[in-house]
Amino acid sequence: MARLRTYLLKSTYDWLVDHHFTPYLLVDAEQEGVQVPSDYIDEGQIVLNIAPSAVQNIEISEEFVHFDASFGGQAWQIFVPLDAVLALYANESSQGIYAREDGFGMLVNEGESEDELDPAPKKKGPVLKLVK
Repeated sequence: MARLRTYLLKSTYDWLVDHHFTPYLLVDAEQEGVQVPSDYIDEGQIVLNIAPSAVQNIEISEEFVHFDASFGGQAWQIFVPLDAVLALYANESSQGIYAREDGFGMLVNEGESEDELDPAPKKKGPVLKLVK
């Protein structure tokens, strides 16, 4: 049986794109199997812009998120096991889904509460942006 997390990621991604938000994927870069450019990892995490204009061949499967992207002009095949996904959210509003701190289940931020979740890394400065 397929994991519910797969469907949550797919539908959240579609919702973000359909509503013209920029989908950001927050990844635990220290988990086994994660393939991302190490130069862009900060405190064990990486934020990836996975908008259709920033990536190619995106696939959200039962086991992983995979896509092609360019970092600093170098082509990369990005691979993220589902368990390494910490959040998928709109850059503009923080609406999206977030892994619970205890590791079980997902939280949803629909932007209807004053207590909005903010998954963005606490580092000040620009958020990474992927460019084709």
